[in-house]
Amino acid sequence: MKSTDRLALALGVAMTLATLTLFELTSDRGMLFVVVPVIAVIMAISALSRRFGITSWLIHLWQLLVLVGIGLGLGLGANPESGNWLSQLWQLYLEGLLHIQTSSAPMSPSPGVRWLLVLLVGLITIIADILVISLATPAWSLAPLLTLYAIPALALPSDVSWRTFVPLALAYLVVMATDSLNQLAGWTRNLAEDNAARSHSQSGIWRMATVVGVPAIALSLLLGAVLPALGSLDIDSKRPRGSGPIQLQDPTVELNRNLAQQSERVVVTYRTTSQTGEYLRMTALPVMDRSGWKLTTMDLRQGSSPGRPSGTSASSPTVTSEITTGDFSSQYLPVPYAPTDVTVEGPWGYDPRTLTMVSTADNNSTATRNITYRVTSVPNTPDPAAFSQARAGTPPDSAITKALPSDVPQEIIELTAEVTKDAPTDVLKAAAIQDFLRDPRQFQYSTQAPAGDGYEVMSNFLLRDKAGYCIHFASAMALMARIEGIPSRVAVGFLPGTQEGDTWQVQAKNMHAWPELFFEGFGWVRFEPTSAVADAPEWTVTSGDVDPSPSASQSASPSATSSSNTAEIPTAGPSIDMGDDPLPTEGGGFPWRQVLTGLGILAAVLAVAAVPGLARMLVRRRRFGESVTDPHEQVAAAWAELRDTFWDARERWPSGSPRERAAVLSMGLSENSTAAIGRLADAVERSRYARALGSVPQGLVDDVRTVSSELRLRQTRAGQFAMKWAPASLWRNLMAHFGR
Repeated sequence: MKSTDRLALALGVAMTLATLTLFELTSDRGMLFVVVPVIAVIMAISALSRRFGITSWLIHLWQLLVLVGIGLGLGLGANPESGNWLSQLWQLYLEGLLHIQTSSAPMSPSPGVRWLLVLLVGLITIIADILVISLATPAWSLAPLLTLYAIPALALPSDVSWRTFVPLALAYLVVMATDSLNQLAGWTRNLAEDNAARSHSQSGIWRMATVVGVPAIALSLLLGAVLPALGSLDIDSKRPRGSGPIQLQDPTVELNRNLAQQSERVVVTYRTTSQTGEYLRMTALPVMDRSGWKLTTMDLRQGSSPGRPSGTSASSPTVTSEITTGDFSSQYLPVPYAPTDVTVEGPWGYDPRTLTMVSTADNNSTATRNITYRVTSVPNTPDPAAFSQARAGTPPDSAITKALPSDVPQEIIELTAEVTKDAPTDVLKAAAIQDFLRDPRQFQYSTQAPAGDGYEVMSNFLLRDKAGYCIHFASAMALMARIEGIPSRVAVGFLPGTQEGDTWQVQAKNMHAWPELFFEGFGWVRFEPTSAVADAPEWTVTSGDVDPSPSASQSASPSATSSSNTAEIPTAGPSIDMGDDPLPTEGGGFPWRQVLTGLGILAAVLAVAAVPGLARMLVRRRRFGESVTDPHEQVAAAWAELRDTFWDARERWPSGSPRERAAVLSMGLSENSTAAIGRLADAVERSRYARALGSVPQGLVDDVRTVSSELRLRQTRAGQFAMKWAPASLWRNLMAHFGR
């Protein structure tokens, strides 16, 4: 085994061991079954390429291209059919980033997080290969290994367990021991083998590792346990548009807790110019997959005044509310929808797509405790007659809010079609879905969640148990709306509460979730499928036969936030385009996604198929390159190239002396080729047996090219193609190397 083979194998083992440190952050043990093959492929490229003398920069370029291909495959396979391939990968990145931001360690499994970690480990493996093998500095393998260790060490608020350090230390010892083995194996006193020294040195390496490495690991663990911690290292900027993300909390956690406890503790009081009270909306969940509804990365902008929504005139009526919070902690500010101006102390930012107000203070998790603020909002209360004819619109983030996963259960799709079959317009389809869910003969309100995981919960809620609380009603309607092609999201906030005089009181149990649907000319519109806690908005009641339900002001159960959005969002200030899909994927448009995916697969196949031919070209260039200055090496390289050319032409390379081989090879060839082979054989004999070769024989390269040209001309077109792109000599030399 060559020294580079040993180092490549050792480095693959070391990176696998170092990857174990990431399990302090994630509970996704299945990630290892993806990471290990990626590391193996990258290091196999390194080992095999170096056997053929391929230059280092090309090796690392191939490794990077392979990693990109793996990333595309994993990314497109993680969430198929959710937009064009670029938006799909971007959405997966955002989901992974959001999961990291909103989850505590160890994080639950997430396709986005797994994708990001696999790409990270692959990239660090390539860097480690550059340091250890290309630059011949094995000691610097500590840098990439420590990079993986530093991720949990810096990210976790508590000290990293000593068990995390052990694989890292073992990984470094494996690399250093292999390097020592290579150095000692290379000292053979110019003999082919030095068995005595070899057996002694190999045993000495492992004794050295035991004597030096084990005490070093033990001392490191001891010092890590007794020395004081350096404290947390906050490397995230808390400012909108800053250098780091704000850690967004999952609002459904607080929702589930308040609904389970049914606490009557008053958490918010407010006065408003509205006669019916206000839904106090905190945020919206626009991302939907088999695990439920989730947040997406927000494009926060500094300030607390989103401004009047686009599409509304200066004469549009506004509502003014003065809100006071009590013992209620959140980073999301409860506000009536849609807020145009918010007067509140402290640093705040807003997301122009969801109009969510988020605290950007260092202690943002408690930003809403015991504060008073004033909100001016523009309600979205469509005229029922005009609204009933509206069509589903296309919001700026339609790639997210309109995406329907391909694995939605067929039984839910069939149920939706049955519910909406008689509705002629998109709004009436939404109203039919709302009426279906509000029917007390069909569904019952319960604070007990339906059994199951993933889509099983929704299937049980809609088709079997038919009981749940607001998040299940809202999620069901939002999902069924997307099945009908209507953009949707789930909002989380508070019901208007109970009015006492001119003050409204909101209890913890009034926390609620509801769906928001997007329609052309009307924007995001609130619906209410949970009949047990609130009336349906008047603009959503189209049949007149919806059973009456308790008014929002008398509700003691969770409720929803007002979702009055207009057709467009504010456009002031810079933003990151997260939703526009520049490549149409539906509605009869050109199938860009399928074409690009096919082209990408074709390009990957062609790239892989071209590797043998490119490698053969590089071998030929290296043999005839200016770096080969020794006459003996030049002769040997020319003879080896002649042999490989015959192999590539699927011709036999005979045994015997150079002169005997030349006689056999010349049979059937022209006089020019026969003479060229004779000159090459004569040069080989003089190089091997003469006392001095003297000057380099002239015309060696030309002689090889003369023979190669004739062999190529004797081939069919298929044979010529095979000689160039499927060279048999590459595999023969590979087998010869492994046979040593």
